[in-house]
Amino acid sequence: MVGIIVTGHGNFATGVLSAAKLIAGTPEKLIGIDFTENDTVETLEEKIKKGIEELDTEEILVLADLAGGSPFKVSATIGVSSDKNIKVLSGTNLGMIIETALLRDGKNLEEVVAFAKESGITSIQEFEMKVKKEIEDCEDGI
Repeated sequence: MVGIIVTGHGNFATGVLSAAKLIAGTPEKLIGIDFTENDTVETLEEKIKKGIEELDTEEILVLADLAGGSPFKVSATIGVSSDKNIKVLSGTNLGMIIETALLRDGKNLEEVVAFAKESGITSIQEFEMKVKKEIEDCEDGI
């Protein structure tokens, strides 16, 4: 099974995983790593490497909050130098985490990445007020 690390600034990771667990329970091989004000890039790197070891899997998807931020850059740097197959995505949202965590069984990392990207996009919805139009000239009475 592909392991998933959620990471981001502040308590983004543990906060969004708290919400995900409330909705979907506690999926296996899913962890959160925060980058708080007390961390440095070096401590973040140590935390992510420890998370990779904890997942104990060869394929890992890292879901980061922002492209270009420290959690994203550190994860990408680790991914490039790791002997494990690691992919990093940004723009993580709650729907993306829940769907990806629950529907990754039997998929390889490339399939999980494609699914996560699509799920993240389709999780974004706009509320639209629908107004019923009355039919004024209805000769059939319907």
